[in-house]
Amino acid sequence: MTVTTYMPTRRRADCDGTVPKFLLDSFTEAEFIVDDDYKHLEELTLRMGYDKDNPRTEIVIKTID
Repeated sequence: MTVTTYMPTRRRADCDGTVPKFLLDSFTEAEFIVDDDYKHLEELTLRMGYDKDNPRTEIVIKTID
């Protein structure tokens, strides 16, 4: 899973503060993912960017068949 947060300013921000734990917990609760443990979520990449006109968070989930 890769989570990219595009901030509206270039102000300094912590990458780990942009993706709260409740996001993964809510995906698990909604059964969107099985669990967020190491057996089901092998990799979590947090990225940050800047987009003054369109601040957003993009989430990409790669599945393993």
